[in-house]
Amino acid sequence: MKNGPVGLKVEALKAMCLDTALAVDGEPQATVVIGGDGAHARHADRIVERVKSATGARLDVVTAVDANAGMLRKGHVVARGNMADNAFIRWLYYQG
Repeated sequence: MKNGPVGLKVEALKAMCLDTALAVDGEPQATVVIGGDGAHARHADRIVERVKSATGARLDVVTAVDANAGMLRKGHVVARGNMADNAFIRWLYYQG
């Protein structure tokens, strides 16, 4: 396959993950990462409340400034926003 826009060569596609558990047995399995926009905080609150209502688990919410790669080893990340307003999403975009 040809090189992508940032010079990365894609050798093979990763397996699709059709189910992403945000909570298992009442325990959170994800963190919500938001940019600095207040709308992201409001949307994150809605996500947290809906997951809590459905599963009993309360997801943590952190700002992009406080997010780190270690979070990806601990569980899933629900990232709100886009490259322009969330540094964590921007960082993910440029990872190989």
